[in-house]
Amino acid sequence: MVRDIANPSISDPYFPLWRHKDWYLGSSWASGIVKRSWGPDPHGRNQESISEAVNAYDALQLYGEHLRLALLATATAGAGSSKPTSSALAVAAAVRDTGRVMLATELEAAKVFWQVCGGEGCGSPGAPDFQPRTYPAAYAPRVVGQVWSTTAEMQTWFGSAPWKVYGIQLLPQTAVSEALWASAWIRDGVLAAFATSCESDPTACVGQGWSTLSWGAAAVLGGCRVAWDHVASLPSSVYETDGGNGQSRTNALWWIATRCPYDE
Repeated sequence: MVRDIANPSISDPYFPLWRHKDWYLGSSWASGIVKRSWGPDPHGRNQESISEAVNAYDALQLYGEHLRLALLATATAGAGSSKPTSSALAVAAAVRDTGRVMLATELEAAKVFWQVCGGEGCGSPGAPDFQPRTYPAAYAPRVVGQVWSTTAEMQTWFGSAPWKVYGIQLLPQTAVSEALWASAWIRDGVLAAFATSCESDPTACVGQGWSTLSWGAAAVLGGCRVAWDHVASLPSSVYETDGGNGQSRTNALWWIATRCPYDE
C-alpha cells in the first residue's frame, strides 16, 4: 500500500513515484483526468477530502519511523540472523521522510485551496496563525468541498449541505488534526456555519455522527465543557454511521480534553 500511494524509490519497476501527489500545487489528486465510467472529465483532476490525504501521509511517516525504530531495537537486541541491514534501515528512513514531506506540503495546500478565509485572510497579518485568502470575494463559503483542475466547488459527492462539506474536510479527527484545523480558520466563520447547518438537520448530521466534528471544532476555540457534554450524550450508534465511522466516543472526548483541559 505504501508503494502504491507514496513510493519513494525511483528504481521500483512496479509502482510510480508518489502516485497521487501534485508537487506543484502541494496537494494530491484523488482521481485523474479520465474516469473509468465516462471517460475524460472536462474539469480535469479532482480531490474532495484533503483531510483524508493528510491522514494518509501522517500514517506513512509514522509507519516509516516506527519501522525504523523496530529495526534498531532488533539490532540492539542482537537478534542474530534477523539483525537488520543498512539497506532496510535506509528504506524505513526513506518511507518516513517521504511521508513527512508529503504531509507538510498537503497541510500547506489545505490552507491555501480548501480552507477559505474572509476579507484579506484568517487571523491578523503577521500573527503565527495568519492565513491569506486565496479565492476572490465572489466565493462566499469558508470551505471548498471539491477542488478540480479548473474549478472549486462548495459540494461533496454525496450532497452540498454545509455540514457535509465542512465535515468531509475535518474527518477523521486524529492527532494530526491539530496541524490541520487552523484556529484562525475555525474562528473565521467555519464553526458558526458548520454548527448552524448541523443543527438544522439533526436527524442526518447528528444521527450520522457528523456533529462530533462540529463539537471538536468548538473545543479548538475553547468551548470544551459544552462540547464534552454534547459528545458524551450522543448515542453509541453515531459511531457506526457515515460521519462517525472510524471515530469513537473515547477519541472524540480525548480531542476535546486536550484542547483546553479543565479542572472539573
